[in-house]
Amino acid sequence: MTLPIKLKRGLKANLPSVASAGEPLFTTDTKELFIGTGDGISAIGTDPTLAERVGKLEKYRSSVSRTYTETFTSPKVDIENTTAWYSTNGVRTSKIPSITENFTDLSAVDQINSYGVTFDTENGLVRMSNTLEGVVVSSALPVVEVDKLTVQSDYTLPNALGVISTKKVTGERVSKLSHLEPTILVDRLNRTWVISSVDREGIYAVVTNPDDSVAFEGYLHSYSGTGYYVAASSITNAVVDHNNNVWIAAALTNMPGLIISIMPDFQPLLTPISVKGNTTINTYTPFLKLHVDKNNRIWYSWGYSINLYYGCVNPDGTFFIPTTLQAFTPSTGVDNTVMVEDRTKGYVCFIIRGYSNNTVRALRLNYDGTNPTHFSSIGKASSKWLNATHDESTGITTILCVDNNTPIVHRLNLSTGASTTFPLTGFMAIDHSLPIGFVLQDKIMRVFYHQQTVGSTRLISIDVATLSVVEPDTLIQSGTNTTRISGCIDGKGRLTIVINTTEYSSSNYSLIKMLRYDTVPTSVTFQISPDGASWFPLSLGEELTLPTKTDKLIMKIKMQSPNYGISPTIRSYRISLGGAAGEITQVYTSSTLPSVTPISRVTLTANQILDGGEILWEVSNNGGGSWQSAELGQEIEFANPINSDLRVRAILHSPASESSTPSIRDFTVTSANLLLNPSIADSNLPQRVIDLETNLLKTNFQLITYMNATKYGLKNMVVDTFTDLSGVDIPNSQAVYDHTQKKFTTGIVDIVPPMTANDAPAPFIVSADSVTGGAVFHMFDRNFASGWSTTAGGHHWIKIFLDNPAQIVDRYLLSGGAKYAPTSWQLQGSNNNTTWDTLHSVSGYVWNQYEGNEFTIPTENIKPYQYYRFYSTSSQYGAGVTQIQELRLQKAVDQNHLQSKPENTTTPPNKIVIVGDETVNGGNIKYQASRDGGNTWSDVPAQTLTDISSQPVGTQLVVKAIITGNAELNAWGYYYE
Repeated sequence: MTLPIKLKRGLKANLPSVASAGEPLFTTDTKELFIGTGDGISAIGTDPTLAERVGKLEKYRSSVSRTYTETFTSPKVDIENTTAWYSTNGVRTSKIPSITENFTDLSAVDQINSYGVTFDTENGLVRMSNTLEGVVVSSALPVVEVDKLTVQSDYTLPNALGVISTKKVTGERVSKLSHLEPTILVDRLNRTWVISSVDREGIYAVVTNPDDSVAFEGYLHSYSGTGYYVAASSITNAVVDHNNNVWIAAALTNMPGLIISIMPDFQPLLTPISVKGNTTINTYTPFLKLHVDKNNRIWYSWGYSINLYYGCVNPDGTFFIPTTLQAFTPSTGVDNTVMVEDRTKGYVCFIIRGYSNNTVRALRLNYDGTNPTHFSSIGKASSKWLNATHDESTGITTILCVDNNTPIVHRLNLSTGASTTFPLTGFMAIDHSLPIGFVLQDKIMRVFYHQQTVGSTRLISIDVATLSVVEPDTLIQSGTNTTRISGCIDGKGRLTIVINTTEYSSSNYSLIKMLRYDTVPTSVTFQISPDGASWFPLSLGEELTLPTKTDKLIMKIKMQSPNYGISPTIRSYRISLGGAAGEITQVYTSSTLPSVTPISRVTLTANQILDGGEILWEVSNNGGGSWQSAELGQEIEFANPINSDLRVRAILHSPASESSTPSIRDFTVTSANLLLNPSIADSNLPQRVIDLETNLLKTNFQLITYMNATKYGLKNMVVDTFTDLSGVDIPNSQAVYDHTQKKFTTGIVDIVPPMTANDAPAPFIVSADSVTGGAVFHMFDRNFASGWSTTAGGHHWIKIFLDNPAQIVDRYLLSGGAKYAPTSWQLQGSNNNTTWDTLHSVSGYVWNQYEGNEFTIPTENIKPYQYYRFYSTSSQYGAGVTQIQELRLQKAVDQNHLQSKPENTTTPPNKIVIVGDETVNGGNIKYQASRDGGNTWSDVPAQTLTDISSQPVGTQLVVKAIITGNAELNAWGYYYE
């Protein structure tokens, strides 16, 4: 539409001596244009055709507008300044919760009909009592004529390790012989091998692909017809080398111990290797053990009598170190060994159990077998079953064993031999005659063992660093028909366990069962009843309408978990009633809404239902700094039209006499501004008038510029109101650009620019431990619609390299993916990509909004780092599945500078005046100028004619603003000659 703008007109004889700042005055007889300065007037220019051109300006002055409709499908809400209830259905008052239960006493709990739960009244918590299901039922809650209600609850849902599938791996053989001693491993093609020995027949395997299809089933090595038979505990170890060959250790009765090698196509790699020639190894259970070192050599060991036997085989089957025996002092019988390796120091270490004095000892060797070092007093172990893992970053070996039916851990420093013993808690009584072992998954020991007397096989998860229980003890297999167990992490990151069992055999033959585990979420569901007979499911935050009005309500909360010991936690629930709940006034405040830039006026309309209540509307164009009342359908002009942050506020009031609530279904706001029609911006119009008209909304700033030009007689002028960045030298500027209000400030700066690839722009490089969806750089591309996710189990990290020198980060913005956002994490820093300092920790974070959550790093942790890492330990889904949309590393600065692009001049400029539209806010802005393209600078006080002729001669004029504190630069201009 066309909106006329009138200039004050009259004869020059009647020209006032004083006019308001920015007020235009036109003399109709002399055709001159003047501008008011507040304490006088200033002449702009004289042009015989100016009258005609002013008329054109008045006629063709037009407005631009933008309309935005808020339907609340994806609402723009200022959460901190909103107290009203909002959802995808709109906004309404949330009647004061009539009923709140925080479980600090049980007066409103029906304890007879509640079951499977424990009430912690001291802390106001409800949990399941080591069951798989628990139910909380309230007593009858009195209300008055209620048929509408809304329920909210504060609760947490941890994830639990649970069985996701079980299957029979092997069937009964025709010969009716049992499958013994199963072992499981994953090769480098992510295929799962289940290897067992079939008595008197040979070594059998079932190999499955990642999609669970069978890649191979049959004998890998046969003894049929040889007269030899496989001992009752023959297969004790199998490993995968760097070429994806599988090496299997077997101890045979009346035959030497063998190492059998199988290629990826399931054919033999080498003739079976006898580790002791034609002599039986005479080993005790658990027999021969194997280990692949970093050089792809196969180490083996076993214990017999008072000796440890060991050796090493090259990949071609030749002996690198022939079988060697080693006795210990003081003497002890040896019945079990396990091996660990420190690749950084070049060690192989044999951990042994001495059965004659129940001790744990060790022998450390170099890779070439030299420098044998004994550690003879690590700790006690009354059971022969051992397992161990080594942490190369600390040099510590963790040894799991059993002493007097109690699980313990020995920590051994592999360099010094120093050791410490720690008891473990959370276990049932252990049957020490059967194996205990573990699988390491993301620094969690998944420990499996056999329960004493009951005969059940059980699983418990221990943090290898703290030795604390992270997943409580749970049942794998009940009954006494399980004797051996083996585990691994399959190609999809799932814990997979195989066991001997007779449950599949009608003839009581031992077959093999596989169980797969993964993190499974716990759950909480809510129901409500008006009478205890009819129950209605509840969706939290959504209004429920009952068939008839009721005078009582009964709440039922059901909690479920796939694992004993893992439970949801309920802290409270609140029932907001639709009946009379007292007088209430609440506010809805929008976040920034799409608009024109800047905003001079708006028109607001709304689809609202008052229902006896009242809604008052307000609008702001400065982000809520000040508000103006708005009548629906009426145009509102803002007092300061240069601001660009549009907000809408609605104040909803529901009187005590009304049972319903005023509500807003949607609203529409049209923002507008004045722009010059480009068709009249012809080259004949004086440049200063065109600049004045095209920047009318910053008239006061431009008037100062024009008056200074007149005062000092400078002819060349450049004005930049920052509506875009075409005049700013971005690479040489550090000030923060406010894209909404079109100004430059200090404040918060992003350390990482928007990334377009994992290594672009240079020098930034991002990586993660696992990627299932999106890409790592999507976390740094400033696009909330994209992101990174993983479905792998355990903890996860995302790392970014910032180059040298290191940089300071003192805050960060995190945007999570709904349902899978992290809830516990650490932000860490490093200068060597190895040692990480924890800068900020969050535990149990509750997401109220998923976009742009800000976290501040404690002052004592702020220092420069080259690497930053986001380390997530749990998510809304629990351990494992995690989704993050954005991570923005930032720092606050109190001084920044802004630099213009070079202005090419026809002759070297000697004089300059710089004028800025400043908002000081307790800070300050200083200016500088250079005429040689930014090599030499001179201070230029604002609005002061400054001589720069002493600089080297040049024709590239550059100006700079140094912004300090909370100062803001809204626009600037300079003129020169």
